Amino acid sequence: MQAHGNINVHSEDIKRITSGISKVLVNSKVKVYRKNAEIVIDKEEQHATVFDALTIVQRNDSTYTVPDDSAHFLFCRSGVIYLSKGQTVPLTPGSVIRHYSFGYLDGLTYPLQQIQITGEQLLNDLLAHYKRTETFSMVALDLFELSEVAFQYIERCRASGLINSAAKRFIEEGRI
Repeated sequence: MQAHGNINVHSEDIKRITSGISKVLVNSKVKVYRKNAEIVIDKEEQHATVFDALTIVQRNDSTYTVPDDSAHFLFCRSGVIYLSKGQTVPLTPGSVIRHYSFGYLDGLTYPLQQIQITGEQLLNDLLAHYKRTETFSMVALDLFELSEVAFQYIERCRASGLINSAAKRFIEEGRI
């Protein structure tokens, strides 16, 4: 760095540390010219101009049909997917659709919260949709603390000698 040569500061404001490295005192706007490049360092604080805050509209829906007004992207486990106008997308847990208008985020669409079934409803659903059974053995289930619903189901299984495989797994996991 050469004072008033390739930098617009006084020689007293430049301190050479090692070959190729210098420390420069920045009091105001400093310009450095090097190899056809100009770097400007300005210490003066910039005050942000007044701007209008954008409102972001949040909605919940089970499916979303993309309107024609702006750009829409689906953020999900698979990554980010650009959505075409008129496309209908089912929203799954963990996904979100972001709406952009003129490059600014102006809306978010989240999936509707799914109602989780528990207890006797969950057991009845498992028994209705998962038909695989296995021989009942109380040895594996003695280790677990059972809910009232699980205990009643185990008593029925003890009488029949069979247990639904999915229900057994849910009982072992403590979900019933």
